[in-house]
Order: sequence, then structure tokens, then C-alpha cells
Amino acid sequence: MTAIGVLGPLLLSGPDGPIRLGSARQRRLLAALVAHLGAAVRTEQLAELVWDTDRGGAPADPVGAVQTNVARLRRLLPGEIRIVTTPEGYQLLADRGAVDVTAFADHLAAAATATDPQLRLPRLATALVLWRGRPYAELDHPSLQPEVVRLTALRAGAAEQLATALLAAGRTGEAIAALEALTVAEPLREGAVAQLMRLWWRPGGRATRWPRSAGCAPDWPTSWAWTRPRSCGRSSSRCCVRRSPRVASAERALTPARLRSPSRNAGGGP
Repeated sequence: MTAIGVLGPLLLSGPDGPIRLGSARQRRLLAALVAHLGAAVRTEQLAELVWDTDRGGAPADPVGAVQTNVARLRRLLPGEIRIVTTPEGYQLLADRGAVDVTAFADHLAAAATATDPQLRLPRLATALVLWRGRPYAELDHPSLQPEVVRLTALRAGAAEQLATALLAAGRTGEAIAALEALTVAEPLREGAVAQLMRLWWRPGGRATRWPRSAGCAPDWPTSWAWTRPRSCGRSSSRCCVRRSPRVASAERALTPARLRSPSRNAGGGP
């Protein structure tokens, strides 16, 4: 069980359940220390992250303010989590499994080494269930943006790998549900869109069962309307004009000839 969560709004838990942090500054301080887990963080850097000194929010005595908030935060932490003082500043000490962001990375690493889908599935599922929203939600600071982007990309990749593992395990319905959720959240993720299209256009799949005369299926994700085939018959400024070459190629390969539009059969499609 993780004691600290930063993959979404910050969470702190102990043996008796959730621990309420007293102030927004304490939440930002803990998130800043987690962002540098295993390394010492300079006091000045903590002050910048917690008070956003670049926007004029610096306290009169940054060092004293950090010391005060560290002392208050120490009293709230469960026994297995510690903040130690170093010559440079402060360092958070915690097992990797006690912090969701490092537990997430470890589960993904274990999944990557598993060759059996049945062994890979639980690792991926456990990693993804840790995700609750934007990482480091309390810290709106440019220095953390690259890490937020990296973690978000890892999460999308893990969701796509989960769908692939579900397919390999013969759990097609769950794979489709996972891909649909991913493509709604990440409509420009070409690999997931192409994989979902292959499943929809497989014999007996949703797209082949939906009559062309009815237009787009009502539950087709609107956030990626631009991936709809031209044969859907719907007139939309977003329909079929923004497909990437990868998605368009998958569509051409998978769309039965009898459903292709005349312009596509004549070579006029994208």
C-alpha cells in the first residue's frame, strides 16, 4: 500500500487511514520532496517550489519558512516516511513501494520483463490503478512540466500495453474497452486508434455490424471524430480531414471494398 500519492491530488496515508495535511504549503512541500525522492533538495529550491518565488510569492525569510513547514510536516508523516536534514537542505526517505510514482515505475519495469501476458497483465493493471489524475497537481511550476509530460506518456503507453496483453490473453472485450477509454483521453495516440480500428473492423466487429446508411455509430468516441471513415456518411469539419498517415493507412487496409467511398476507390482519398 502506498503512503504518499502524487499521481493526482496529493494523498498521505498512515496505518489508521488518510492523514490530513494542515495547509496548502505543506502539501506543496511534500510534493516537492517526492519529486526529488532519494536526493537532497536545496532549501532555496524548496522555497521556490512551495511559494513560487518567481511570481513574487517569496516569504521574508525563505530559509526560516521552509524550516517551520518541514518541522510541521515531520509530525504528520507515518513512521516509515522521514525527512532528513542534509548539508544541502532536506531529503525525503521512503521505500519505493510507499510512493505511488515510484511504485508505478517499478510495476511498469516488471511488466516489461514479463514474457507471459498472464504475468504482465496484473503488473500493468496495478500500475494503472495508481493513476488518479495529473501528476504533482499541487505544483504548478515550469521545472516540473517535463516530468509531468514524461509520466503522462508512460501512463498512455501502459494503457496501450494493457490492451495488447488483454488481446493476447483472449480478453477481447476488455481490450476494446481499454482502448476506447484511452483514445477518448488521448485522441492523437495513433497506435491505440489504429489498434481499436482493427478490432472494430474485424469480422463481426462493431463497425462491420453497423449499417452504412445509419451514419456513424452513436457511441463512436466524438473526441476522435477525425478518425471516422469517409463511408460514415456524416458531414463534419472534423471528419476524415485530420487523420494521420498511420491511421489513414490502417483504415484503408481494414475497410472492406464494398464500404469504401467512390473517391477512395478512385484513389482520391487521403
